[in-house]
Amino acid sequence: MMIGRRLSTIASMAIKCNVVADIGTDHAYIPISLVENGTATKAIASDIAQGPLDKARSNIGAKALSGSIETRLGSGLDTLEPGEADVIVISGMGGILMRDILIRGEAVSRSATQLVLSPHSDIPEVRRFLVESGYFIVDENIVKEEGKYYFILDVRNVKPADTDDKISTLGMCDNDYLFGNCLKRKKGSIFGEYLMREIDKSNLIIKTLNVNSPMSPRIQELNDYIKQCKEALEIWRKENLRS
Repeated sequence: MMIGRRLSTIASMAIKCNVVADIGTDHAYIPISLVENGTATKAIASDIAQGPLDKARSNIGAKALSGSIETRLGSGLDTLEPGEADVIVISGMGGILMRDILIRGEAVSRSATQLVLSPHSDIPEVRRFLVESGYFIVDENIVKEEGKYYFILDVRNVKPADTDDKISTLGMCDNDYLFGNCLKRKKGSIFGEYLMREIDKSNLIIKTLNVNSPMSPRIQELNDYIKQCKEALEIWRKENLRS
């Protein structure tokens, strides 16, 4: 089974566990991968729609893993009981929906050891919600697949003892919520490339607005965003220049 860079990165960030639950599982590629490689002993593949769940069940059967991976139909974390899953993966959806799922299923999410989250939008809002709700973002990765950048967060209910406070503690400023302390201090990632693209995109929009709507308040918003991008880029560059 071949899975893309985004899904393989999500799977690589899951810690070894007894039971992993994949919310919005679609084809069940992540639970299949985690059970096959021994990261999880068992898995729960959950989806809100019957069609994707039928595909998941077919893929699980093709791998002869029906005894290890259970499929469940339902919304968000409603398909789980508190304490049932050690690791919960939620990906492939917008950040606001993901936040709402965590709020509604708080008893379940709080009982897990790890959440692996990959929101497709509103990522600063997700980071802010997690920090203000008392979760710990202990790591974050960025991957590029088919021209799009994806962010994947390693979230814990209890901060591991060996976690660097400078990396795990977010919320000190808006820049932390926008881009994440972990990524700004991670060496060798494509984070710098992402920031440069964001700066170029914003400058292009400003040029268009200057021609068509020179008094638009959006221009100031974009200039402020560029400033934030450059601040994060400077931190990332300094970190990557260190030996």
